[in-house]
Amino acid sequence: MKKAIRKQQVVGMTESGNLAFASYDRELEYVRIYRDGAVVAGIETVVWAGKMPNAGQTSHLRFTAVWMKQSAGWQEIARHANIIVPQ
Repeated sequence: MKKAIRKQQVVGMTESGNLAFASYDRELEYVRIYRDGAVVAGIETVVWAGKMPNAGQTSHLRFTAVWMKQSAGWQEIARHANIIVPQ
């Protein structure tokens, strides 16, 4: 089982080119707000780039994100995404 990664790890992967996108598009399906929190879900279309093993390929992902209202504004505190496998 893979472990969740932290924000600092994502930033490091992006800076090193191990996580890179040639293009990125997000389509929101819904946003639900609950007092100081929100759940956002939808579909992303990405074209991978950089050192990614699938660089140049397009993937469609389903994502869910949890946002929390902080004193400085809204901040994403959790996110999950998985590649939608073509049928």
